[in-house]
Amino acid sequence: MKKLIALLLTFVMLIALCACGSTAAPTNDPGLTENTTSAESVVWKISCVDAEGSDYMKAFTAMWERIEKETNGYIDVELYYSSSLGEEADVLEGMQIGTIQGAQMATSVMANYSEYFYVNDLPFLFESPEHCEAFLKTDAAKTMSQSLEEYGFYVWYWGILGYKQPNLNKSCIKTLDDCKGLKWRVMDTAVQVKTVEALGANPVVIAYNEVYSALGNNTIDAWMNDAVAFKNLSTPEVAPYFTQMPLFTSMQTCVISKAAFDKLPAEIQEIVYNVIMEDEPEVIRTSWKQNSAIEEDLKANAFKEYYIVEDVAPFFEAVQPVYTWMESEHPATAEIIAAINELR
Repeated sequence: MKKLIALLLTFVMLIALCACGSTAAPTNDPGLTENTTSAESVVWKISCVDAEGSDYMKAFTAMWERIEKETNGYIDVELYYSSSLGEEADVLEGMQIGTIQGAQMATSVMANYSEYFYVNDLPFLFESPEHCEAFLKTDAAKTMSQSLEEYGFYVWYWGILGYKQPNLNKSCIKTLDDCKGLKWRVMDTAVQVKTVEALGANPVVIAYNEVYSALGNNTIDAWMNDAVAFKNLSTPEVAPYFTQMPLFTSMQTCVISKAAFDKLPAEIQEIVYNVIMEDEPEVIRTSWKQNSAIEEDLKANAFKEYYIVEDVAPFFEAVQPVYTWMESEHPATAEIIAAINELR
């Protein structure tokens, strides 16, 4: 009997020693400690459209470094810049099958899954970044975000990087009449085509990489984009006129794979969500500042003339048929448009 008791005591001691040597799952009581190991870490691949090194990407990278640090390495972040994991549509498919866990993404791409996001393509949608911020606090914005969950995506925040504004080769747009007859480059989207037509111009579908030569040889008179695009394509060389008005928004978000997020322990989920909600607004603001600085530099040193449209009301009124078309084509957008308009 004494031998049996001794054997049992030895067995109990061995179990206790094994338990002491095991790695505990991360907890939040009172938070992940420096002693938490990364033995159970998961690798998250994050896709970035922009190149490494810009102010925007520095801020985006810092957000993910904070997530890695605050989870004590539980999430091992790998950032892939310059669309090296594929174009945005391919990245979203990768997030659905589990090969990619997060991404910097234009909100317009999300319309491939939820028709609510077609709204973000409308002209003169948000008067300012603050207008957009106010809308994000509404139930309508929550409806937009939640509509993506059934497709495997979490989108908690988005914002304006800059405005797509007119850049022309002959003169600035100062009044609505100045739009009449312009050969205006557009993307091959119904909203852009209908918007340009509503302004009285003639839409011309031309590839992005052909814009410079088309402006130079007068195939087109105008196109629209943000200051970063003007600089990258050097269009002020052949189109030295710029009109400042919030025609279209350049909007981006941080998309998270629902499957990857849902697999995380609750305390890790809380860290990821909190960091993104705290840092992503500043990431967007950093890009806004970057774009604004480039715009000011182009106005001072590259454009021959620029004009600031103080009263956009005549332009906004002119494009109302585009809004009517949108609500007819995508009825679900009506409640979103109403919520945005209420905040004007």
